[in-house]
Amino acid sequence: MTDTEFSIPHTDEVSPSDIRPGANLSVVNLSDADLTDAYLSNTDLTDTDLTGAVLADTDVTDTQLVDAHFRYAIPNDEHILPHDIVPEATLANADLSKADLRFADLTDADLTDANLMRADLTDADLRHIDLSGGYLTDADSDADADLPDGVQDSDTGTE
Repeated sequence: MTDTEFSIPHTDEVSPSDIRPGANLSVVNLSDADLTDAYLSNTDLTDTDLTGAVLADTDVTDTQLVDAHFRYAIPNDEHILPHDIVPEATLANADLSKADLRFADLTDADLTDANLMRADLTDADLRHIDLSGGYLTDADSDADADLPDGVQDSDTGTE
């Protein structure tokens, strides 16, 4: 996807040309944005609202995602996943501490050396992710989170 194809529906603060490596996109509303195939290495997404954003095949290596929000809306008490949020995304070395990753589809994502300290992983799909060297201290999940093989939920003691 080229920068002119990125969809950013809820803000005038950011244009498609701002979606690039090293950008400062902190505290920006990128909810429902389509950033498929974006290259956001070394980008600051601290406190950014990425609720419902599509980040499929997006590279956020070495990106700051502290307190970023990734959750989906739950209308009528029913969880709706209109699309995958970050399948196969490169999140290596990303700082996802305290990030809201509820209901996020992280299937096959590369989280090598990522910091997930105190991230909310409730109902997140973490199957087949690479957590080599990743930090999960105090990460919050529940029995419904799909954890990768060999990773135990600290609350339930189950994989």
